[in-house]
Amino acid sequence: MLAQFLTESLLLSAAGGIAGLLAALWSVRIANRSLPQGLLPVPEVGVDSSVLFFALGITLATGLLFGLAPDWHATPANSAWT
Repeated sequence: MLAQFLTESLLLSAAGGIAGLLAALWSVRIANRSLPQGLLPVPEVGVDSSVLFFALGITLATGLLFGLAPDWHATPANSAWT
């Protein structure tokens, strides 16, 4: 049962992470096109590797946390977890 919870939550968090990343890329592209030149101190805003690794880490942590939460919640209070 734990494997099913983990699989489901990791797949859902991966789908959410991909959707968020695509929305971020789309938003950055629109911002670069619509902002006037010289408004920002950098010529163009972008998504770099540190942002991608942060999004990957948050996605995996969220999937693991919410995949393990039902099992942790169902564990009796007098078990070895306390």
